[in-house]
Amino acid sequence: MSTMDVDHEPAGMDDLQEDVLKLVLQRLPLLDAIRARVVCKRWWNIVPTLNTAHFLDVNPPSVSYCPLIFIRDSEESNSLTWFGFNSTRGQWERLCPLPGLPQVDIRPLNGNGKSLLGFKTTTELSQLVVGNPYMNQSWRRIPVSTETWGEVANILLVDKEDPAVFQIIAIKTAVTEVYNSYLDSWMPPRVRPGRDRLPEYTVECIKNKRINPPLCQGLLYYYRKEILISFDVEREQWTDDAIPLPHHTTSKSFQLLEYAGNLFAATENVAEGTMTVWGLRRTQPQGFTPTAEMPRELYAVMTEKHKGRKLMQLRAVGHKHRMFFWRSLNNKTVNIIVFDFLRREWSLLPSFNEPTPRDSQVFVDAASFEL
Repeated sequence: MSTMDVDHEPAGMDDLQEDVLKLVLQRLPLLDAIRARVVCKRWWNIVPTLNTAHFLDVNPPSVSYCPLIFIRDSEESNSLTWFGFNSTRGQWERLCPLPGLPQVDIRPLNGNGKSLLGFKTTTELSQLVVGNPYMNQSWRRIPVSTETWGEVANILLVDKEDPAVFQIIAIKTAVTEVYNSYLDSWMPPRVRPGRDRLPEYTVECIKNKRINPPLCQGLLYYYRKEILISFDVEREQWTDDAIPLPHHTTSKSFQLLEYAGNLFAATENVAEGTMTVWGLRRTQPQGFTPTAEMPRELYAVMTEKHKGRKLMQLRAVGHKHRMFFWRSLNNKTVNIIVFDFLRREWSLLPSFNEPTPRDSQVFVDAASFEL
């Protein structure tokens, strides 16, 4: 039962007049305001009407871009340009050049969007490079991992206080390794599962599927067969989580995303023309409950098939008080649907109209970048 429907004894906040209550609520940080909506019906109705600067992305303390788009002139070219959606201005913007970047995969490393970019080179096996293009620094070459086979995902996590300090979590089919910038070396996790439990913590590389393990409350979530497993970044160990996926879905029909400190899953049913957003229930037993559904007219935009092309994979990312949804590109068209979770509003993101050469590669990344 939702807390919105529960009768409760009057509290101090309930006695406040409407204008005073608005003044109190608008002082909340954004994420706390989002959580406050579920306290009671009165708050649920008031919070979306607050016109405070941090709810409207006006004059934020730092500029962040999400989603990101990377473009390469051709498969052989080293030239890579990138763009980001600036929610404050409501437009796509070209970001700074990437000088000195070696030949790399157009898809950057997964990460937490804190001032660093990471890429995997295409000329050397398992070679990674990391840098901040806005600091005019050379790209830092990461020592090659001891285990170069079975790569599933590399996650770049930058320290919140010191952007020069970072980790890379390398998830592979049989092992997990951790790179620490202050050690400049790869190490196994501090705590390893016992040999008898090791099969529980092996992951699968799903063919033709882009995996983005989201970071939520210090845990990296990944799916294995019909369950979610998680890796504790601070403790450097796999947890005992074994969370069932949403009903009637498989690992090939949904995407995970972090939003406001909570884990969500986006699932779709192409036959029925629906896409549902599920939130992870933290209470036992852990599981997913539906929280929103994309309007059918917007989902139809995402399922438009181009002549001779198949329907591509669903992608998703959460950023501030919004969720973004799109498909892996099979042409140069970029249609991105955005869900404003604070106001419970769905819309189509402004089009990306940057001209691109005919033989160029275009990739929309489920990540953000903060200056």
